[in-house]
Amino acid sequence: MVSFQEQRYGQLTYIANPSLATKDWTVVKPAFITNLTVSYDVTPRWSVSVGAQNLFNKYPNQVSKAGQASSSGAFKYPYYSAYGFMGGYYFAKISYRL
Repeated sequence: MVSFQEQRYGQLTYIANPSLATKDWTVVKPAFITNLTVSYDVTPRWSVSVGAQNLFNKYPNQVSKAGQASSSGAFKYPYYSAYGFMGGYYFAKISYRL
């Protein structure tokens, strides 16, 4: 079995500090995020799966230098980006059905 999911996230504006000039706001551009899982039933009870969420390791735009400075450098990426700032997540799974 193959599970494929393509999601589109729209643009957002991250304002690290309300006192920043608009030129220092961080605009996260729209992005497509791909999730893929491939599963195989080895026997009627055992199955093996491999997959990825955010297959192509997409990150949002980095926070502007002024935005990082206003938060003491705590945030390299906007912390409320719709598709996160941790990049891709890859996994393998073995399942047994009772």
